[in-house]
Amino acid sequence: MASQSIWSVQNVYTLTRVAPMVGVLCKNVDMTNGKDRVEKNAKAEWKVFGKRHIYENHWVNLDLVDVQSPDGTRFEHHVVRMQRVVGVVIPNHDGRILLVRHHRFITSTWGWEIPCGIVENNETAIDAAAREVEEETGFRPFGLKPLLAYQPCIGIADTPHELFVASGAVSVGEPTDPTEVERIGWFSFDEVKELISDGLIHDSPTLLGLFAAASQSGVYLV
Repeated sequence: MASQSIWSVQNVYTLTRVAPMVGVLCKNVDMTNGKDRVEKNAKAEWKVFGKRHIYENHWVNLDLVDVQSPDGTRFEHHVVRMQRVVGVVIPNHDGRILLVRHHRFITSTWGWEIPCGIVENNETAIDAAAREVEEETGFRPFGLKPLLAYQPCIGIADTPHELFVASGAVSVGEPTDPTEVERIGWFSFDEVKELISDGLIHDSPTLLGLFAAASQSGVYLV
């Protein structure tokens, strides 16, 4: 799915409201004319002369990129290239949000997250989103619509993230990927706010997805 189809006036408004909550400055940024801004401010542009692969597998590629910074310094910059990721915010009939509880060994933490996963080859983002929800939760989402798209760590990593919001979901059986999810739960926005305050929601797809979905309902979580 092309990113142009995801952005809209509402999306830009939503990001302007929610981005400061996660430390991203979006105020007073013209998001519709980025190419012109780069051309008019060419002195701030980084130059790329080439790259060499350091490591590569299905999930992660590590490159050393030969770059020159705007001050004229030339050096090799590490760049991590990862898969395209999708996530889904799923409300039920009374507005509660479906979250899954994960253990993340990298940070040695437990937390509640929206269903997320990687877009596989020959798969659209929206199809991947529906598949991941069903695998992780046993629910099949319906009425999926684009919510927002972003890069979580654009200074060193290239990993496009696309978030969707569903109209709802129906149970179709047990989760088929029990290795990832410890349990699932449905939470009101008030309960989500408490989870965030308690540090039990801390990954960027979940935070941004919940902030955006809540703001569209006139609710602010922080």
